[in-house]
Amino acid sequence: MILAMALLTALALWVEILLWALLYQGLGLFSGLEGSLYFSGITFTTVGYGDFVPVTSMGRFIATLIMLVGISVLGVVSAGVAATLIKQTNVPPAPPPIDEVLKELGELKAMVADLKRELSGSGGSVA
Repeated sequence: MILAMALLTALALWVEILLWALLYQGLGLFSGLEGSLYFSGITFTTVGYGDFVPVTSMGRFIATLIMLVGISVLGVVSAGVAATLIKQTNVPPAPPPIDEVLKELGELKAMVADLKRELSGSGGSVA
């Protein structure tokens, strides 16, 4: 289940990065899909721009992949922690009132039976 969620998250991230890249390219901000994909990826993941950047297509692809894997792992870990906390705070549901009434009724029947025995043993009349 967690793996499926991670894969779905990664797919959603890739689709969004691709859509932004196509928009950047359509607006003429980048001459090729490679540059717009890389710009979209580093912008979307908030990694930013540094002095050391990958220059080749493969380097840019690997950098973007690492960014997305990092975000996905962080999301899965956060979801796991949240699920654990939710499980720990779940209080068992209170029993339905009918169960309590039936229990008390059984106790009262036992008390009445005890009283009848006491009365019959002492010679008193029992209705």
